[in-house]
Amino acid sequence: MISKIREWTLPIMIVILVSFVIGTIFLNWGMNRGAGGTTKTQTAGIINGQEVPMSLFDHEVNVERQRVEHGVSEDQYQMHMLPQEVWERTVNQTLMNDFYKKAGLFGSADEVFDYLVHNPPPGIDTASFFRTNGVFDTSKYIQFLNDPQNYERNPGLRSLEQQASQQIVPGQKLETLLDAALLPTRTEVEYLFKSEYEKAVFEYASMKNDAVKVDLSKITDDAAAKYYADHRDSFKSDEQVDLYTVRVLKTPTARDEQTYFQELVDLKTKILGEKDIPRSQAFAEEAKVSSDDERSAPNGGDLGWIKRGVMAPALDSLAFTLDTGTISDPIKTPLGIQLIYVEKREKRDSVVMVKVCQILRKIIPTGETLDALQEKADSLRKNMEEVGFAKAARDAVQKDPTFIFDSTGLFPRTNPVPGIGFVSGLGHFLLGTDKESENISERLENPSAFYLFSVKQRVAKGIPPFAAVKQRIIPILVDSLRRQAIRSAAEAWASGIPEDAPLANLKKSDSAMILSGVTDTVTRMSRIPGIGADTRVAAVAFALPVGKRSKIFENDGSYYLVRTLWKGPAAPALPWGTPPVQSLIGQLMNQTRQSIYTQWYKNYKANQKIVSNVDKIYVD
Repeated sequence: MISKIREWTLPIMIVILVSFVIGTIFLNWGMNRGAGGTTKTQTAGIINGQEVPMSLFDHEVNVERQRVEHGVSEDQYQMHMLPQEVWERTVNQTLMNDFYKKAGLFGSADEVFDYLVHNPPPGIDTASFFRTNGVFDTSKYIQFLNDPQNYERNPGLRSLEQQASQQIVPGQKLETLLDAALLPTRTEVEYLFKSEYEKAVFEYASMKNDAVKVDLSKITDDAAAKYYADHRDSFKSDEQVDLYTVRVLKTPTARDEQTYFQELVDLKTKILGEKDIPRSQAFAEEAKVSSDDERSAPNGGDLGWIKRGVMAPALDSLAFTLDTGTISDPIKTPLGIQLIYVEKREKRDSVVMVKVCQILRKIIPTGETLDALQEKADSLRKNMEEVGFAKAARDAVQKDPTFIFDSTGLFPRTNPVPGIGFVSGLGHFLLGTDKESENISERLENPSAFYLFSVKQRVAKGIPPFAAVKQRIIPILVDSLRRQAIRSAAEAWASGIPEDAPLANLKKSDSAMILSGVTDTVTRMSRIPGIGADTRVAAVAFALPVGKRSKIFENDGSYYLVRTLWKGPAAPALPWGTPPVQSLIGQLMNQTRQSIYTQWYKNYKANQKIVSNVDKIYVD
């Protein structure tokens, strides 16, 4: 029987582990396929002339959705974005496979075997088939890999071999090629070496930006129109919409709160009435089914050992005054309404600790309240059909302030709604709305509220008209004007400061306008309070001779004066080839590795022909 189990365990395990390896190690390179649904569109998209069948794509999307649904929590927006994520992985896989072929990157038999030897799938080391005296036996694993029949008996192993040959090893070779561009120059290594070795003390002064007043009268329609004319291409975008919105927040009422309070009163009575099991067990069983705390509920509401001051004040006071074995009355806290059970109390190193269990009910709208809110929204919608969306909404707000009427401003149709987020069903409404007449959405909802929507404005894909982007231009002009005003004011301020004036003392004369101080002994990379780490301020201070004051300069939007007060000894000659220097080289490479991979793929992808139908198919 044992030998039979071993025979079946190995092939099943290999299949599972291949999926694990592909899904975890190569997810960044996008090795998962996906495809289509119950739509007339036959392809999810086209990648360099290769059609992605909808049947395959939709299968992958459904697999991903099932994975999310079986997770700890289901996020509506995450579910909404899954088709796009699957599409990006499919694009990545297709492009990388094509690139490997064009570049002649492949895994030879020896390279693949070497990879499999040095990277056994997770869990192999625990399989009895590969163990000797309870320890993973590498020789058994290598012997297994050397037997051609094992590849025929285990399709998962053959699949893993193909993945290593076609994707894993080529991917490693690509990483090696890209790493060549990461090798830092001697100058870069020397700078980092000096940055970590050399030390200094300096004083600084900066004019506070919020002390500068900006003349907003210069922000005119003509100035905005000129900016639009000079930067038209920067406003190019996909189709955009501006929506009227009415929100009815899902806010619990005082009656809801009382309902939950009474539920816990009844629950306490029920637990105390249990005669056949210990009170601690009765409390734990009720916590598992009744508590809203996702973390403690599976453990019977157990919060562990707690010292004073950790819990909310009201709860803290109860926990340290109740007798052990006692259940509290329901009590309202920032988390909701809670029952606590004090199981034990001990003194540890003069500190009193209590072992506490809880049952939490979050204060959310009851079904009765949600029904009433739905009726309010539906009644408003009927009125909108008669008098129009905007008029009915304004009238409703005047009569009932629980209605919130607003507009979103222009945003890409496929994006979450600004200030609201993802709302299931909105995509279908926007796709089907008659562009020539006002339409009113059905009552939609997300966890926060019920919604009614209407299209206020649509802007077609391309460069929108000036009127559509004017409100986006105004903040840009304000920011530009503010930057100019800050620079001018800072230059005027600096010109009036005598060359020998101590900078650290300037704030004493005008602390509302000036920020100044003296650093501790710092390196170029040190974090300086109020300034930051590895800044231009420190770089300027280290470049100055001792006692010399800088000219005014900009750092992260603020303007500074700096004077170096002391410098430590200069860094010694770079000990090239030593372990410390190799560590610096590795540090520099790690700082840029991810960005260079990302930029390489972004540039490569930009030159490919990719057509996606995903947004048209998966509207919500």
